[in-house]
Amino acid sequence: MPRKRWRENNSSVILRLMIQKTLLVWILATGFAIAAQASAVIEIELPSERELEEVTLPIRETEEMAADRRAMEAVQNRLKETIIPKVEIKDVTIREALAFLQQKTGVPMILMPPVFPRPVLDVDDVAPSQQVRVTLSLTNVPAFEVLRYITSLACLKFSIEPGAVLIAPMGTTCGVLPTAVFEVPSAVAGKITKEFLESKGVWFPHGSRLSYDMLNERLTIRTVHDSMDRFYDILTDLHEPSAPRKTADEKEADRQAQRDAASRFAAAVFQRKIEWAVVRKAEIKEASMEEIQRVFWANEHLILVTQVESGERITLSMKNELLTELLNKLAKQTNTRVVIGARAILLVPPMTEPKP
Repeated sequence: MPRKRWRENNSSVILRLMIQKTLLVWILATGFAIAAQASAVIEIELPSERELEEVTLPIRETEEMAADRRAMEAVQNRLKETIIPKVEIKDVTIREALAFLQQKTGVPMILMPPVFPRPVLDVDDVAPSQQVRVTLSLTNVPAFEVLRYITSLACLKFSIEPGAVLIAPMGTTCGVLPTAVFEVPSAVAGKITKEFLESKGVWFPHGSRLSYDMLNERLTIRTVHDSMDRFYDILTDLHEPSAPRKTADEKEADRQAQRDAASRFAAAVFQRKIEWAVVRKAEIKEASMEEIQRVFWANEHLILVTQVESGERITLSMKNELLTELLNKLAKQTNTRVVIGARAILLVPPMTEPKP
């Protein structure tokens, strides 16, 4: 009798293991089938640098640019005017900290996903900043300062975009270097060479540019923000070598004005680049937003960022249409709106009312 019961128990165990194995094989096969069906192929043709130069030099603020500027000012005002009585963040992820801030302000906080390659600043900078845990305790502080604290603790930087805040890793230029245009007489421009500027501490990384339009006496420079500040000081000295030196506050005010002008110029260049781009082919089938973001990055390092849930799947097909049409279709499927910022393309939800 004991032997018979043992055989019965053994048989049930074997049967249960066979059922579990069959279910596991079915689940894996289904997952592989879904993965095999999902695909995203996008071929984008961007306008040439020469085409962009001809259109954007000189630049004037259009109605669209004015609307974007007002949208960015609305975001900045919301962040500075929203006072958070108490901030108690203890050992949370960056996403959780930003979600808390978004709830308090109603401003979408878009964290750039770690799918884009970026330069390593030093040996200790290789860990993904999104994995850093944040602890913060503040009282009666503007939301703007909370954002600054959070990004600083995680070695991130943020930029104000129309209708949202974009958070990115330190060391990335987010797709485009800032560009500035100066009215410079030819007598002064002759002294400004790349070698001269480099000897004065101006850095020209990959993608930077220095050019002079003799007909209109306009000098264009594209470089990182710190070097742009340094260039402004050098240009001021060349223009007015005997003028009284400005105070630190005056120089910072001039630099901020130049940063704002450079930001507007960069935004205009990037927006026209996107508006003129043509999608030669787009075949997206049950693809996740992460897969679509990777394909965008493969096309001339275009950055597409969004708050769309990772589980959502996208399907669409188009050929020889403007890139803006593809973006509008993506926005329609994800219930978001398209924002072309100064550095990236954003699919963001609308701003909401702050919650206590």
